Amino acid sequence: MEAAAFLPFAFLQMRIEEEIEDEMNWAGQEDGDDFIYFYRRLVENVYNTLISRSQQAIDDEGEEPFYLDWHSTNASDWEDAIDCLADFIFYDRDWQVTSLHPQLLDGLDKDFSEQTGIFEDYISNRLPKVSSEQVATALSEIQHWQQDGNDFV
Repeated sequence: MEAAAFLPFAFLQMRIEEEIEDEMNWAGQEDGDDFIYFYRRLVENVYNTLISRSQQAIDDEGEEPFYLDWHSTNASDWEDAIDCLADFIFYDRDWQVTSLHPQLLDGLDKDFSEQTGIFEDYISNRLPKVSSEQVATALSEIQHWQQDGNDFV
């Protein structure tokens, strides 16, 4: 379930990396900014609104919070920003353990379990592989959710 909820964040990261790589291809075209910076503008708006205000509120050292600029081509900054946004939703990232270390599905070492608190019955399965078409369908359905009374349709 958590892996499915993380999909839009992974998709955003992928699209921003593509935007950065393709930026020069769009340069000089009429209305190019709409295409060049679409996903970066989306993430910048949410990040600067949610994260930066939160950082400013808890910053005791008087340092300026980090603000994104949608013109930035620093992929690391975008990855960090998307990670921060995901942290607003996910309590932890335990579900990623088997994605990053699939060998754990073959059995957990006792020392590993004692150090991490993750035991055999906690790990269920690997994340499913999805095609680009499945990603597009899932994102389209998320973008077009409508609320009907108390239920989503």
